[in-house]
Amino acid sequence: MMLVERYVGYLAEVRHRPPLHADELPGFMASVRRIVADAKMPLVFCTDWRDISSFPPDIADTIVWIMRRDNPEIRANGVLVSAEQGDFYQQVQEVLRQANNPDRRVFDDPAVVSDWLEPLLSPAERRRRDDFLGGKAPAG
Repeated sequence: MMLVERYVGYLAEVRHRPPLHADELPGFMASVRRIVADAKMPLVFCTDWRDISSFPPDIADTIVWIMRRDNPEIRANGVLVSAEQGDFYQQVQEVLRQANNPDRRVFDDPAVVSDWLEPLLSPAERRRRDDFLGGKAPAG
């Protein structure tokens, strides 16, 4: 499952959960493109990949391509992975390196990614980030 949503302000949320299938990529790419194109200013992404243990090469390559394409419209991206997935942490570091945007970073602690994104977010976006990282769906 690959989801991207924007509920509040300029905070975009990405969540991937297994199983991941390459046939999901076109829809995911279209959703990212729509959200980025609809924003009037660069977005802050909060990405939750804690349930993923690795990306198949075709999915990793496509994610790099999506990130490179959207770099000008991305203010920052905090990517959260599980602390128990050290190999995946390394894979995500490489994906972010290849995406070539120093304002995309990988973390294995929700509090640290939250702190890193804090100065970029409005109070409403901070509340939504906290709900998102806690696994809560938006109200309403």
